[in-house]
Amino acid sequence: MSNTPESTGSTDSSYVTRGLSSEEIVQWLDDQPSYNGILKVFRGEVSGESLAQAVDGSTKFQIINGAEGAFGTIQGSENTADRSKRSDSFDYHTDGFFFETPPPLFSLVCEDPGTTDSRTAFVDTKEVFHKVEDYLPILGLLKFKYISKSLERYSRPLVEHHPIDGLPITNLVTRGYVEPEVDKDSLPTLPDFRFMNEAMSALYAAIDKSVVYTHSWQKGDALIADNHTYIHARLAAAPDMARRLSRLWLGHAVNLDLSQTD
Repeated sequence: MSNTPESTGSTDSSYVTRGLSSEEIVQWLDDQPSYNGILKVFRGEVSGESLAQAVDGSTKFQIINGAEGAFGTIQGSENTADRSKRSDSFDYHTDGFFFETPPPLFSLVCEDPGTTDSRTAFVDTKEVFHKVEDYLPILGLLKFKYISKSLERYSRPLVEHHPIDGLPITNLVTRGYVEPEVDKDSLPTLPDFRFMNEAMSALYAAIDKSVVYTHSWQKGDALIADNHTYIHARLAAAPDMARRLSRLWLGHAVNLDLSQTD
């Protein structure tokens, strides 16, 4: 069985804007009525450092610091427990799953595209739930449990709702498991495992059919995406230790102090 996520998504150039500086990208972001549904690539000469500095001037957003500070480095290494430090394929997931609320936006900036065609694919999870509407009663009973690289467990509902439009979305991780949220009163109506397994299989089949965009990286590309609507995957043609991206998490510039170490 292949561990490589499927991708049938568009490489449509309508997702790509060329020639903007880091400051102009942040101004574009500030001009949007909301972050809901944002998925945009800016092709130019951007770095993680320059974009992080530009976000300091944003009127709407600010950096959410991670373990590495304002931006993290995604590049292959010998650390096999941290998927961001590997260069093989990485199935569909939500960035910052372990936060109480995952960051509204994330950005990936290409510092070095590497030597192979290692692409990033995006799935619209609202579209996913259109395809599995009949399974929502079962999926809505489940929680996804993420196992961190330090073996901590982080739990959140498999089915959540977008903070802006209220539509169902899902936050996923690759290392974890699902279990039902059950108590003494709900136990009599708990679906059999066969039906929970069927619902999960339908969910992942819908994910593979809901890829909206697949990006091939060039040095200087900056991609910004709604982290609540979209899940994303790394589609690696082969391990590529030279490929290096910077990752930034962006939150609303109001009372944010969400630094995490995991």
